[in-house]
Amino acid sequence: MFYLYICIFMTGVCFWITYLSVIQAIVLQDNLAIYLENGNEAPSTVNVIEGTAVNLSCHSPLDQIKYSLAKDGDPLFTVDGAFLVFTSIQRRFNGRYTCTARNIGTAESATISVDLSVIYPPSRPVISGPDIVVLGESFTLFCYADSIPLPNYYWKVATHTVDVIEARGRVYKYTQSASTYSIWRVCYAEVTLFPTVGAQQHHSIFEKKNMIVQEKTGIWSLPEDVRSVVGKTVDVECKVAGAPAPQVWWTKAGNSSFAYQGGRLFIQNVQAYDAGMYTCNAQNTMTPSGQESRDTRDSRDFVLNVENPVFPGDCAECFNPDLTFKITTTTPSNTVTSATVACPSVANQGLIVATVIGWLLAATLFAIGLLFFLRYRQSSTITKTAEQESSKAHAKNDIHSLAHPSMDRQLPVPPYNRMEPEMVADSPYTELYADHYTEPISDQNSPDYLTSV
Repeated sequence: MFYLYICIFMTGVCFWITYLSVIQAIVLQDNLAIYLENGNEAPSTVNVIEGTAVNLSCHSPLDQIKYSLAKDGDPLFTVDGAFLVFTSIQRRFNGRYTCTARNIGTAESATISVDLSVIYPPSRPVISGPDIVVLGESFTLFCYADSIPLPNYYWKVATHTVDVIEARGRVYKYTQSASTYSIWRVCYAEVTLFPTVGAQQHHSIFEKKNMIVQEKTGIWSLPEDVRSVVGKTVDVECKVAGAPAPQVWWTKAGNSSFAYQGGRLFIQNVQAYDAGMYTCNAQNTMTPSGQESRDTRDSRDFVLNVENPVFPGDCAECFNPDLTFKITTTTPSNTVTSATVACPSVANQGLIVATVIGWLLAATLFAIGLLFFLRYRQSSTITKTAEQESSKAHAKNDIHSLAHPSMDRQLPVPPYNRMEPEMVADSPYTELYADHYTEPISDQNSPDYLTSV
């Protein structure tokens, strides 16, 4: 029985001591608080803008209390005292801070904690996505900016005339439908900071992104039928769209050797054999971001008709080789008959034109040759007559000198042009007669071809 009483007494003592310790701790815990520099009690989370100052103080109304402040998880960061001062708060100061209060007399202790959250405005956004997109195909852009709290995102078109929000959120999906060289998109990141101490602040920052738009090759303008006349110039333009700029070349149906580069088909002095079907071909190579290179191609045909001007203009249907027309004639018996005549083909038209031109050229050369021949004959006849007249005059003068030797020194020699043309024959052997001679002419002084009568 004695031992039973001793056990009951010891249990009561332990209970009393434990009760007093709990009562003291509860009283110390209830009166312990952390205050800010403005004198207000700090909430469970304290928001502080990066770069600003903050002061924390730990306080209890009880006497003989020793304080210390420490950062959870960082035993090196411990401050003895009731005050914790930050002159310029940095992001590394984020965390939970605990104040420990210890009663020097009774050795009881109590703790209280607050979370320190460093808030800051967004950094310049970073836009990730393709740099080269394809017209008519969708693409996706992502925007990110570092801030606490997380910012709000929205997208706009980078033009001075359009200021409409196209999308909200970090992700932007779009399909370019209009043909253009490039497009711009702007990502905005904005946030409003609400510090525990101090006024709220609003921040907004943006970043632009330029994307090159590539376009599939397409021919959007080419005439289907072109008509021309032999000798004229044919100029046909093939208008092509595409980015990068497509390569354009021409081919001709049935002529594998025909090749022409460029967007305009230019044929000077067109001939009948130039007629036919031509094809405009265009091709480019696109290299979108994150995709393999691919070739795009388009082609379109047109027909070139060449008319021959030899035929009348009102018989234009005759230039079609497959077309025929009827000629109606009236016979002497006053009955009407019809005959079907095939129109000349394009090849026959060229042959006729060449034949006509050849005959005209031959006739012109013949006329020129005849004219030169007549002029040459007339000039030759005049020269020969003058030479004959001069020869006759010299012969008569020599005869007169032989017949009248004494008169040669007294009388002037008659001019040759007074010689009677009919007295001298054309032949040099014609006998000549001299008048009024007194003595025969010596054979020594006479020419062999002259005889006296």
